[in-house]
Amino acid sequence: MTHSETPAETLPGSDQDWIDYLCRSWWIVPECQYPVRAEVTGRDEIRLGRCRVSIRDAVAARPCGPIDETLNLCLLHDGWKVIPLRLHRPLAYYAAFGNSRVFACLRIAVQSLLTFGHWRHDVAVLTSVEDRAAVIAALSPLSLGERLHIITVPGGDMLDWCLARYRIEAAHIFRTHQPLLYLDTDVFCDAPLDTLCLGLAGSTKIEAKLEGALCEGEAEPHGHWYGWRLMTADGQPVDRLERGFSTGILGFANTGVAADAFSAIVRCAYGHAALTGNRRFFAGYDQPIANYVLRKLALPSFSLLETIASFCRVQPGARPLPGADRPQGLVHFNGVVGDATSKQGAMENYLAHLASQSTG
Repeated sequence: MTHSETPAETLPGSDQDWIDYLCRSWWIVPECQYPVRAEVTGRDEIRLGRCRVSIRDAVAARPCGPIDETLNLCLLHDGWKVIPLRLHRPLAYYAAFGNSRVFACLRIAVQSLLTFGHWRHDVAVLTSVEDRAAVIAALSPLSLGERLHIITVPGGDMLDWCLARYRIEAAHIFRTHQPLLYLDTDVFCDAPLDTLCLGLAGSTKIEAKLEGALCEGEAEPHGHWYGWRLMTADGQPVDRLERGFSTGILGFANTGVAADAFSAIVRCAYGHAALTGNRRFFAGYDQPIANYVLRKLALPSFSLLETIASFCRVQPGARPLPGADRPQGLVHFNGVVGDATSKQGAMENYLAHLASQSTG
């Protein structure tokens, strides 16, 4: 009997829905280094890898709340042995607003995820009502079908655009997927992300990529990039030579890990803008506020992205290729804030370079 067939034991409707959910989902079990699919054996049991779980215990393990929001649970096998399960249903998501160059970068970013990352999972894009049609047009050539989810959020100005990545309360899909991976539209995927997704699903932190020093290399930094002035104004001890982190790539297990912190980032940013009377006080509110809030909450971790993510600095008009000795997986083409033209050129150049290598 396959995972899609009905178990021999007759179950009430809601319990049957639960068993169906278990059997159509992929799960990470401790004994495996890859996700496994549950399968009903025909003897009122479910097989998960080498473990067999009774239908009766699977029903008893059903948590409260909506079935499709069940991300982690514990089952029993061999009568009493505990087997923890983590749902494997990754979601990569982006935020795209503004102009045709940004949407061109979005298309290249998602294309690279599909082509070189072999991404077979869902993709979400946060955008404004006004830009929704442009996002659809940019991504329609990629034929994502039902895997593409477009979510509208506030998008009136740069402040709204920067904070969109933290609005994981904006749609139900964020509560039904694990892990969650945010990528800027200038992040290029050049290798599969399977290992990263497995690591994120078991992380209790928000994974980010370390970048420059908190002091930004200056005696009196403005604090645009890593929130140094916010930290000192709040009385946090700061080592100015410590490195800040980029918010162009953020990975975490689920909304339970990040929702409270992300809500705090959004409220903090709007509160700061209101207090100063300046919605452009920072070059990009997404990064300094996140460095301040997440550090105060002791949530950042850098271990998972250190080995697969790298930066490629893009100067206006340049089309650099990433260094050959860098980690493989994700390349962030960072540069002048708002310079989507140069980033688009660099991403197109790298896409063509990889395509020529694969055909050569």
